[in-house]
Amino acid sequence: MIDVGGFLRRFSFRLAAWSAASLAGGSALILWGGPLARSAGIQTAAWGAAETGLALAWLMGRRCGTPTERALRLALWIQAGLGLVCLAAALALILLPGRDGAAWRGHVWGLAAPGLFLFFFHLIHAQSVPPPAPVVQARPFDSDEHRSFLLAGGRPAALLVHDLPGTPAEMLPLGRSLQKAGWTARGVSLPGFGTDLASLASRGAQDWQRCIDSTLCELRRRHSPLLLIGFSLGGALAVVAASGAALDGLVLLAPVWRMVPGLARAAGALLRPFLPRYFYPLRRADFRDAGTQEFLRALAPSLDPEDPATALELRRLGVPVRLLTEAFASGIRSYRSAVRVRCPTLILQGSYDELARPDDTRRLSCRFHQPARYLELPAGHWLLAEREPSWAEVERTVLEFAGALRGASLQSP
Repeated sequence: MIDVGGFLRRFSFRLAAWSAASLAGGSALILWGGPLARSAGIQTAAWGAAETGLALAWLMGRRCGTPTERALRLALWIQAGLGLVCLAAALALILLPGRDGAAWRGHVWGLAAPGLFLFFFHLIHAQSVPPPAPVVQARPFDSDEHRSFLLAGGRPAALLVHDLPGTPAEMLPLGRSLQKAGWTARGVSLPGFGTDLASLASRGAQDWQRCIDSTLCELRRRHSPLLLIGFSLGGALAVVAASGAALDGLVLLAPVWRMVPGLARAAGALLRPFLPRYFYPLRRADFRDAGTQEFLRALAPSLDPEDPATALELRRLGVPVRLLTEAFASGIRSYRSAVRVRCPTLILQGSYDELARPDDTRRLSCRFHQPARYLELPAGHWLLAEREPSWAEVERTVLEFAGALRGASLQSP
């Protein structure tokens, strides 16, 4: 669970550790340094003493109650601003005429170096303040359609992997179609999604991949042929799983593997320490909009977004940016893993899909050991929505591919 109090405790101890090091280093410079070092040491020790008092104030203040997420973030931004003020003061001292001497330069360095460190220290922590735990006791995605499903059929089996974020509900229509065709359809709920949404902050790509791998092993013991189907980011996870599993076929539906260009990823990696750790998808949502209300009813039927308290909770719902990083990494991993996939592969792609772009999907299709069958449909991203005109073609093509796998399995000795 996200814990503002735990974050504050960790921050206070880190600040106390820096303060102790600053006091010790400043004292050493005062005792054994030259004029420049002694003046820098005075400033450094003064910084250490001030920050020690601040760290103690944070720790003692927790006894009176944990501050709100907003108050804590504001206090950290103010302290980051004070670091900038010290940097500005050091610059002003440099620019003032008629100042010379080692002692004076020492005061400048004594202001600038700790000020720069504390600016970044408080900036990074201000961006890392976790959102508060929700007060509204709603159980998201609590209906049965959002749970893992097993539609019993014949000996052939298909494992269906949903999107991120998403639930097995989006794979149910295709699962039912496969069951009618004689297949056992297994829809897996990836850790941290669906009814397990409360644990999302502590989940990652390893958990998702492990879930798929273990389910494939379970199905392989009882079923043959075995087909793996992945949608969107679930398709990226499916490629990685297929690269190391004994499969008879792989189906990718609008696979998302490249979400941002390479230069943007490199810039993001450099700037990541200074960027927010959480994003708030509903912060500016219009809860009177019919589409938003439909989504929230699917999320948790008991939620009333028009209730002011509930609306406030929803707007403060924070999702770790780390999960986006995990998803990006899974996409790149899938592209690299495609060359190790040995089973027949079918790829369906919407021609005006803005999330899984056709150019990127065609590029992925060329990576497979066996030439993948690539089919582009006049559709957007949501190929599995039964209300979409492309659904009938998606259903027919997947069932034909599955039927061919089943026929090849029956003919093999």
